[in-house]
Amino acid sequence: MTRTLIIAAAAVMLSNAAAVAHTQDSAPQTTVQYADLNLTTDVGVKTLMSRIQSASAKVCAGFGDAGARDLGAIAQARTCRDTAVTQAVARMNIPALSRMAAGTVVTTAVATR
Repeated sequence: MTRTLIIAAAAVMLSNAAAVAHTQDSAPQTTVQYADLNLTTDVGVKTLMSRIQSASAKVCAGFGDAGARDLGAIAQARTCRDTAVTQAVARMNIPALSRMAAGTVVTTAVATR
């Protein structure tokens, strides 16, 4: 069984007029494979999050091309990456992945006597 997730650059969310002109169809995108992961384990979920973050960095890299000194381009790239990750996590609809993306760590306490 092939399980994939498409990560697309969130060009519409950016303030740059040229970037806003892009449609979702023309936005850069990449595929994240996750058929090899057991998403019922912490390791599987962490690995998927890592892949999603790497993919979002890849598709949003073009928004930071102006250089490290262009704070606007840096902000656009960051917004693109954050939005791409948020959208991908929402599409996956995996509670543990959503908690990880939100920075919420759930631990289970075992009562002892």
